[in-house]
Amino acid sequence: MKEIYSEYFLKILNEEENLKIESNYYTEIAIEIALEGKINKIVALLQKYLKNLSNRDYQKFDEKYVKLIFYCIAMNLKIFTVKSEMEVEREYPDLVLIPRERNKGYNSLMIEFKYLKKIEENKLEEKQKESKNK
Repeated sequence: MKEIYSEYFLKILNEEENLKIESNYYTEIAIEIALEGKINKIVALLQKYLKNLSNRDYQKFDEKYVKLIFYCIAMNLKIFTVKSEMEVEREYPDLVLIPRERNKGYNSLMIEFKYLKKIEENKLEEKQKESKNK
């Protein structure tokens, strides 16, 4: 059900915002995460979606919306199971990406989101430390 919902959500975003994401780009994202443990490509795609939102969409905007879009993108990476707020050593990272085929040596990934408004830029280092300590 989660996978169907995430595919539907991304389809709506793509159609309404005239964003076309090539399916092989999802493969590139999955390879980058699974083999290198990096998230540069998925973050770039997330930024593309965020840049296409209206100013009105940002009213009362917070990290849960960033998390939701990231979650939907990650659900389309077929090699991962995506868990939200999964308990890991008595902590609850926002998202955990777990390889479906663990015997291939793919990386798992825990992600903690923090959202700052532009006027809160002075709190960036504080939020980065908070995320790392989780």
